[in-house]
Amino acid sequence: MTDKRVCIRHARLDDWEPLTKLIAKMVVDHSKFDPMTNTTVVGEGILHGIRSNEAVFVAEHEEELRGYVAWVHLPLSPAGLVSGLGTYVEPEYRKVGVSKLLRDAATDFCKRKGYCVVQGVAHIDNEAGLQSSLANGFSITGHLVSKNL
Repeated sequence: MTDKRVCIRHARLDDWEPLTKLIAKMVVDHSKFDPMTNTTVVGEGILHGIRSNEAVFVAEHEEELRGYVAWVHLPLSPAGLVSGLGTYVEPEYRKVGVSKLLRDAATDFCKRKGYCVVQGVAHIDNEAGLQSSLANGFSITGHLVSKNL
């Protein structure tokens, strides 16, 4: 594929079925970093975001969804805080600026809604995700800790 230009647009409810396929790919892709990632939990948050007119954007090429970003203000979150529920771009659309376009659309949208902070997780073993986040203006503000029980 030589033409990787995509259309970035707000996700709609009729995107839900193809979007769930991308969410499942993201969960499988990220399971090597975080085996606790759950398709249902991530999906429910993203569906809430679509229904609530939050920053859920998709990258579309040739009428197929190729990536998404989901920054959602969840019901119990403090005012101004948006949860980064995920950014995913299919492998053949990576390294051409699609994730930047998605994040730029989400940033502009969130600023217009008056949000001031987006927080998400880039696992330490996900070097590409971490570098992409840092290149897109994120900073490391803490450490995710976990304990197996």
